[in-house]
Amino acid sequence: MNSNNLAILNRLKTQIKIVLCSGRSITAILPYIDVLKLNNNQYSIAFNGATIFQNSSLELLQSLTLSDQQLQTIYTFLISLKVPISVDISTLTDVFELSDFSPSNYQQISHNFLNFHKIEFDSISPNLNPTTLIITGDCSDINQVSQNIPSVLTNLFSVVNSRSDMVEFLPKQANKLMAAQNVVQADHNKLSNIIFFGNNESEVKKESSQFKAPTSSVKDNILYVHLPEFSGSSSQGEKYANTIYYKMTSKIYKGIIIDLSNNLGGDIGPMLAGISPVIPNGKLFEIVNAANNPTSVTFRGSVTNNMGTKIDLGNVKKVTGIPVAVILNRWTASSGELTALALENNPSVKTFGGESAGYTSINDTYIMYNGAQVNITTSKIKKNNGQILFNNKIKPDVQTNNPIVQANNWT
Repeated sequence: MNSNNLAILNRLKTQIKIVLCSGRSITAILPYIDVLKLNNNQYSIAFNGATIFQNSSLELLQSLTLSDQQLQTIYTFLISLKVPISVDISTLTDVFELSDFSPSNYQQISHNFLNFHKIEFDSISPNLNPTTLIITGDCSDINQVSQNIPSVLTNLFSVVNSRSDMVEFLPKQANKLMAAQNVVQADHNKLSNIIFFGNNESEVKKESSQFKAPTSSVKDNILYVHLPEFSGSSSQGEKYANTIYYKMTSKIYKGIIIDLSNNLGGDIGPMLAGISPVIPNGKLFEIVNAANNPTSVTFRGSVTNNMGTKIDLGNVKKVTGIPVAVILNRWTASSGELTALALENNPSVKTFGGESAGYTSINDTYIMYNGAQVNITTSKIKKNNGQILFNNKIKPDVQTNNPIVQANNWT
């Protein structure tokens, strides 16, 4: 057994709980549960967050599925592309290779942990209730599929590029972070450590042809900004930041509302650069490692140092002297939460909404003997007022179910 496995097993001797989180099926995760001796009352997450199961009993805490109508929608889109791809539909235990498309190699990719069948799409039972639809093929063909997925489908499904030669359609609610939050609630335990355990390709963020850009609107001279999570290249990060930066500096507003609801995190650099006019220069917070050694995360102009991608927008115009409302909810997580902490350094900021997700920490990455990637929470966040956060939820200044209304009234 290698040193990384031993490190995990040593953690299990403490009160820390470990949750395996993977894009693989339940049966493909079970060998890792055995090796890491997790055969207890803990949970694991499979199928990229669609399925949550109890390790020892295999009882399902969550099982999201695709409807017959949803399958038909995806099938119609794929057929129209006329691209040489393979398509498999997977339930928790069985995979159905669609003979309407090219022969599939998904059986080899998935390590034969499931039962495989070949079938025509029209022969699929309307009560199949599959977990995911998997598309495989040459990297160029998969890239063509990804680039042509219309917004109507990305709004209906969770689309995951788990490998360069694979793309998956899952139920819209299938999300590893949301699944982890559900595990915490079911376990009635504060989350202090999560291990994301999957193959490297599924855990590495890749550049996509599209990313969620910030949106804005103005009413009664109050600028409303919705700041979504960001994952992409540095050039995409600049586009993301510029989308909102010029809106914030184009005129003088009565107030600004920055909506971080449903911001699941990602690369904090472009997020802070976009709203850099209302983030003061200086130290934002500290990262404190396991040896209690601090590293300051600082901000100058639009550039974040020691965290995230550096986005330099030049001579940044700072906006001061107006109220800035920040909206949080239970899905404001990770870098989304750290963005809120950065904004707290502005004395004109007040937060509204609900408590955040509670992912205020930093992970260290370990590579297992088989190439699997394991992230273990090791570092804490120290605010400028001295408060230590270690996966603590951020509580808003004004707790309300109508944050936008309350924010508008305040600004």
